[in-house]
Amino acid sequence: MARKKYSELELKAMSEASVNLKKTMRLRGINQTYLAEKTNIPTSTISDYVNGKTLISMGNLEKISEALHVYKSQLIPSLGQGERYHKDIPLIKSIRSEDGLLAEDNIDEYIHFPFRDDIQPDYAVRIADDTMSDFGINKGSVVFLRDAQWADRNGQIVSVISSDKKNGVLRKMNWEEGTPKIKLYSGRKSFEEKLPNQIKVVGIYMGHFSLGG
Repeated sequence: MARKKYSELELKAMSEASVNLKKTMRLRGINQTYLAEKTNIPTSTISDYVNGKTLISMGNLEKISEALHVYKSQLIPSLGQGERYHKDIPLIKSIRSEDGLLAEDNIDEYIHFPFRDDIQPDYAVRIADDTMSDFGINKGSVVFLRDAQWADRNGQIVSVISSDKKNGVLRKMNWEEGTPKIKLYSGRKSFEEKLPNQIKVVGIYMGHFSLGG
């Protein structure tokens, strides 16, 4: 049987679904087999969706979005053009990568915050100490971050995991010409130096708010 010829809009939807499924599954630490079992969709079909080979049916999109706890338009943004929604933002217990940053056992609750629809955070974390108070992030603050594997620019605050640590922290990230070392600042003058292969960036700061002022 000849493969169906997709329209430009359908190809765009397939590409969006592929990118966002891979990202969401990576953050949640789940694989295609798990998603197939959770949705009762054949693993081969899930694989086709993940690899952008097949257009997701609306019924299966509903099942997958429910299993991943996301809106359908977060998986295929072109479906939600003109639609306004407030994303459920996972508030995680700790910054980690071993079993997936957004694994179910690492999510404390889901919260809402009025970010622009086209700039939504992927997760939030509540700060347990005053380490970053020099940068206005105090104990108890809820910090919003978007998924990223490196800083967009010098001087950004990132969530980062050192290779010798189990959990990650927030740090201001700086680098200089002439040296391969990265400086991770926890204060204006307090920093530690790491080589790029000694750290893993798992998010970029988008903003924060403090509970109780």
